[in-house]
Amino acid sequence: MLHVVTNDTRTEASKTAGVSDVVMAPPQRRRSLGPVSPKRIYRSLSLKLKGGASQSEAEPSDWRRRLSRGPAEYSCLWDALENEDTLAVQHLLSRERDGRVNAVSELGLVPLDVAALTHNAPLLQVLVKAGAKHNPTLSSAFDWSLKLDELVSLAEQKLEEWRAELLLRVKAEFQSQTDVQKNVDLWTRRQELYCRMRDRFHTTAPPGPPAGATLLVMSDSCLCVQVTEPAGQAHGLITRYRVEWSSLSCFHPLCGTGFITDTRNPEFSITGLQTGVQYYVRVSAYNVRGWGSFVSSSPPCIAPSSWSSCCGVTVRRRNPAAAVRRISQQIREPTLSESRSSVKRVSVSRGLKQLFHSSRFVRLLQRGVYLASVFYQKDCVLVTADDQLPLVEIQSCSTSVTQDFLWFCKLSCAWMQVPRLLQVLSSSSLSSSSSLLQNRLSFLRAVAQLQASVGCVDLGQVYFEPLKDRQGNMLLVTLREATTPLPPSDPPLRWLP
Repeated sequence: MLHVVTNDTRTEASKTAGVSDVVMAPPQRRRSLGPVSPKRIYRSLSLKLKGGASQSEAEPSDWRRRLSRGPAEYSCLWDALENEDTLAVQHLLSRERDGRVNAVSELGLVPLDVAALTHNAPLLQVLVKAGAKHNPTLSSAFDWSLKLDELVSLAEQKLEEWRAELLLRVKAEFQSQTDVQKNVDLWTRRQELYCRMRDRFHTTAPPGPPAGATLLVMSDSCLCVQVTEPAGQAHGLITRYRVEWSSLSCFHPLCGTGFITDTRNPEFSITGLQTGVQYYVRVSAYNVRGWGSFVSSSPPCIAPSSWSSCCGVTVRRRNPAAAVRRISQQIREPTLSESRSSVKRVSVSRGLKQLFHSSRFVRLLQRGVYLASVFYQKDCVLVTADDQLPLVEIQSCSTSVTQDFLWFCKLSCAWMQVPRLLQVLSSSSLSSSSSLLQNRLSFLRAVAQLQASVGCVDLGQVYFEPLKDRQGNMLLVTLREATTPLPPSDPPLRWLP
């Protein structure tokens, strides 16, 4: 059963008894279905969509219908645009690669016109992200006013024609009325859309100047402009910004012009500028009524520059990787071979026992953990009066020091903090019997003793692994190149070639 929506057809239907029998309210049995079941709601909405509702009742029905339709139910992009279904438009644009986002319709509109004239900001952002551009034929407010009046008149004319056709088919009791009803629904929707577009156009004022335009220096040839949207609600939907820059405050002649289409993040980079030249920048906004007035940037002018070009500034290295490799090569030590023979291990064990003999340092290795420091200068090594390397004891028993060794490597980056750490851990050890705390405290005491013995706080870099012998002795070694003379020590130390 079909129900004609308009008042004109209702008047004609009341004059004809046959038509009045056809145009009637939905059956009572369907109205009796409650709103609890989804199927009942769907049936009720279907009856309203087919007819029998006034224009005020049709609007929420169309709104529900648009929400319930999926992207696959739209025949083309314009069908989704006329329904203002943002999700469907986004889905259709993601599948199309033929530039339909800028195609001009048979009515002379582009997709961006619908979003701009209905003030639909989400739809505008979707279209701009897909590369949508403004209408190439309609640029002035006068042209838009004529075009919108023409569209509204065309929609009203088409709607009357299809309503008349539908009425004839109802009178003749034709069975094929679905296509005619679809056209009636189509032009009804278009008439509502065009009327709303025209109303929004006439109530929209030209945009005012942007609320602000911040000018930043990005490099010696680039400036960045950050725009703030104009204040107020009467300016409508801003669709783009225009940026102009010049070396003169009168902006004549212009050095360049640019446009910002992403209104959610209105930023523009001005490139290709001359270093040290003052540039003036101004920005204006655009909506369907045209361009607004300009606002000067803050600051009004600025010169592209670079901190490296300022006087008295040390230029950083252009190739820091090469400098890092050179330093790494200087401090790199030869790695020990993993495949050592038993003869070499015995010689290392004997060498560790015979190497350290001094009255102020450890004379004999007795199955413990020790700390030695190697200071070298060119081909010379710093030794004691007995021509031995300085050595102090860390622990009297050799245990697993893997975790403590990693902590000791970190400590080598803060030799200056050893006295303070020693003071803090000493006070903490009085109230704690933690073995980890006692081990760390023994490391700090050994480091402090070695620093005092050699007369130098910086002991250098820790060798990458502890040295061990067959008797269970473990030796931790630090190495440092002495580039400056060392202070006097007690006992006195000397350089041995």
